[in-house]
Amino acid sequence: MYRYDPKDDPTADCFRAGGNLWRVLTEDKKQILIENTAGDMTSVTKNIKYRHAVHCYLADPEYGERFTEAAGLCMDKVKECSLMKQQRNTKQRQLVLDAVRERCDHPSANQIYLDVRAIDDKISRGTVYRNLNFLAQNGELLHVKVSNADRFDCRLDFHYHLLCTECGAVCDVPLSYHAELDQQLASKTGYAIERHRTVFEGRCPGCQHKLSTAKTQTNQSNKIAL
Repeated sequence: MYRYDPKDDPTADCFRAGGNLWRVLTEDKKQILIENTAGDMTSVTKNIKYRHAVHCYLADPEYGERFTEAAGLCMDKVKECSLMKQQRNTKQRQLVLDAVRERCDHPSANQIYLDVRAIDDKISRGTVYRNLNFLAQNGELLHVKVSNADRFDCRLDFHYHLLCTECGAVCDVPLSYHAELDQQLASKTGYAIERHRTVFEGRCPGCQHKLSTAKTQTNQSNKIAL
């Protein structure tokens, strides 16, 4: 039976979700959550309590501080551990960013994971995917959405892409970005157009050659059979 693991979920952000939930709770619900959690964890080791406190603090500082106090833990230690975790996350994020920058073939998330895994064999697939999404959302990478798999690009200027429908290769289009299209659409619709994205699709020269060669060989084989 499949068991959900957030580490393998490229859309999961454990801390953000927890923080969002905390911030919409009313004060009485927050207090019940803190009391129940601290009470349920009285029998667990301090190491587990501190780990939970760090996660609460990373989700929302108020959440972390209130749980830490209720659990009788040291707030300075929680903040120190939180900083260490953030620094580790920053290091992993830099590994992911460097892996994308070292390639010019618009790699998929899985290709980046394999590259980063060769450097850090302890990093999980979900960590790589989350960092790719974070970097794209923060404008440090470009998320290229194509039909066969999402790709990532270190080139940040506005430009178009070309997808080979046979082998899946993605490359930049040697054409200038047409900003006038954005302006024309803005004037006709009233939208504040930020940009447009275009992916051209077709067969690359290499795949055309392979298909042509295969067709020629098939025709020759048919002639011999006759």
